[in-house]
Amino acid sequence: MVNRVLSVYVFFVAFLSVANGQGNGSGVSMPSALITNPSMAGVEGDGTLRLSYLSLYPGNGYNLNYLQMSFDGFFPTIHGGAAFFLTNDKRGGILNDLCGGMSYSYHFRAGDDIYVSAGLSASVLHRGFNMDGVILPDQIDPVGMAVLPSSETLSDRGVTRTDISSGLLVMFSEYYVGLAVSHLNRPNLSADNNEGSKLDMNLLLQFGGDVVIGGGKELSLKPVAAIEMDKDRLSGVLGSSIGGELLSVNALLLYDNSKNMDMQAGLSTTLNGITFYYNYQFNILSISNIHPLSVQHKVGLSIGLYSVDKRKSINTFKFSNI
Repeated sequence: MVNRVLSVYVFFVAFLSVANGQGNGSGVSMPSALITNPSMAGVEGDGTLRLSYLSLYPGNGYNLNYLQMSFDGFFPTIHGGAAFFLTNDKRGGILNDLCGGMSYSYHFRAGDDIYVSAGLSASVLHRGFNMDGVILPDQIDPVGMAVLPSSETLSDRGVTRTDISSGLLVMFSEYYVGLAVSHLNRPNLSADNNEGSKLDMNLLLQFGGDVVIGGGKELSLKPVAAIEMDKDRLSGVLGSSIGGELLSVNALLLYDNSKNMDMQAGLSTTLNGITFYYNYQFNILSISNIHPLSVQHKVGLSIGLYSVDKRKSINTFKFSNI
C-alpha cells in the first residue's frame, strides 16, 4: 500500500516539474472544487453545508476577501448529486463579484471497482462597482494638498452574466481523477462587451486518494494534486493530509508559471458531524521578491445536515478538508 502511494507522488512530482505550473489550492479544496467541478456534487453522499472565509494578503490593508457557501448531497430519486453555491469576491472595496449557481451530477457504475460522475453547473455572476473611494490623477492638487472634483465621470453600472461549467470524476479503488472545464460560454464582464473582459475557459485536472494506514480505520492518508490552466496561467499544487475523524493536519506545495512558490499548512477537527478547519498559506519564493510573506488565511466550517444510507448509493468518497 505504501509503495502505491509513493508511486503516485513520484508521478505527480514529475508531472508538475514538466508542466512548470502552480496552483492556488482551488483544485484540491472540497468547497472550492465543488464549485469548479460540478461532478463533485453528492460524491460524499451525506448532505453537507459548507461555509468558508478567505483573507488574501492579510495585514496589508488591501481589503481582499472571499466568502463562500455551498450545499451538496446525494439524492437517489435523481440518480446522482445536486448542489447549490453562493460566493462573494470582494476586491479592495471597489470591485465586487457576487455569484450563485446550481450543479447536477449523474452517478453510474462503469466497472467492478470503477465509478463515474458527470456534472454540469449553471450560475449567475454579478460584477458591481463602488467608485466612491476612487481618486483620479486630475483630482489631486499637489500645491494645496487637496482632492478636487474630477472632470471625468466613472460609471458604477454593474454587469450580470450567466456562466456554465462541466466536469467528470472517475473513482477507482481508493483514488479519484477529475477533469473540469469552467466558463464554457466565456461570459463578458464589461458593460460595453470589451473583448478583453471575457473570462477565459479554465481547465482543471485533479487527483486524490483516501488510503487507510495502520492496522485500523482510524488513520488515513489523503494525497491530493491538481493542475489548473487557462490562456495565460498554468499552476499546480501537490500535498496531502493525514489524520482521523477527530483531528487531521495537511501540507501543500503550490507553484505557478510566474515562478511563485507557496506553502500551505492547516488542520481540521470534527465533532458530532461539525468540522472546523483552518489553513495558512505563505510565500517561500517569488521572482519579484515583493510578495508579502502571508498569502492567505482561510477558515471554514462543514455541517452534516443528514446522512445517506451508503448501501443505496453506488459509491461515496470522503474528501480532505485541505
